[in-house]
Amino acid sequence: MAVLCSMITLAEYASSSSDGKLTIAGTIDSVTVQVRGTFEDGAELPPIPLPRMFLVFVATASIADGLKHSFSFGLRHEDGKFVFRDATTAELTFKVNAKGRPMRAQTILDLNGVVAPTFGDYEFVIEVDGKEVCASPFYVDIQQVK
Repeated sequence: MAVLCSMITLAEYASSSSDGKLTIAGTIDSVTVQVRGTFEDGAELPPIPLPRMFLVFVATASIADGLKHSFSFGLRHEDGKFVFRDATTAELTFKVNAKGRPMRAQTILDLNGVVAPTFGDYEFVIEVDGKEVCASPFYVDIQQVK
């Protein structure tokens, strides 16, 4: 058994209590940007700053997989290219479950200052030990206003 993703979501707010209970408020999967004037295909839009949000990732693993794993994340555009990949690799630490159940680890990432280069479909991608384990879709839409 490998490290598996049991949950991934984007939220307006997320926190974890001292006993590991997650609080997740306002799950989101898209943002709509208002553009003044006429937007024509091929016209350049400036980069789009995304609102502050939290990426919540919960993983499970067997004791045979070990207690410590490296993880990283990034934002991938629909063309398959990464807009960014976290340059630092963090550590995902599992705790042994006394009842023999799969071990669980959870991480909350505060995403502040993320910029999308243009509108379109994206995915926030989680990699554990260099392998993609899950992705959360995120859509950047435009709305024309006069």
